[in-house]
Amino acid sequence: MNIAMTGGTGFLGRPLTDVFTRKGHHVFILSRKQKETEQKNVTYIQWLAENAAPERELSPIDIWVNLAGKSIFDRWTDSTKEQIISSRVEATREVRRLIQHQPEKPHTLIQASAAGIYGTSRDKTFTEQSPASNEDFLSHTAHMWEREGQK
Repeated sequence: MNIAMTGGTGFLGRPLTDVFTRKGHHVFILSRKQKETEQKNVTYIQWLAENAAPERELSPIDIWVNLAGKSIFDRWTDSTKEQIISSRVEATREVRRLIQHQPEKPHTLIQASAAGIYGTSRDKTFTEQSPASNEDFLSHTAHMWEREGQK
């Protein structure tokens, strides 16, 4: 299968790329920086950069995996918080645009989120059935990201 992945150079993307390529799938990693690789079954495609046109370079894609976003492992200044949110929302918007430009639509879109959508608590246990929160920075970030992904 052909798999397009945003965030493929990040914390989750690197090991996930390894799993996909070991199984014989081809992974197209969308990256802000132009990259070359000798890794088998991996192609880097520039996106979200001036003059980037990934829609012209992508093969037909079976599965999209959207993991893109600025790392949260940083000091949370106001500017960093804005970058954390906007990088996720803008990347998700661009994935949707790229899918719309593909003549053959993928059969699956995997949209990352975060456990932070449930909020924080020192005494509660959260499960997938727990209601989403929008009361702190991480839950607000996950809420905005998921909302964009559902459009």
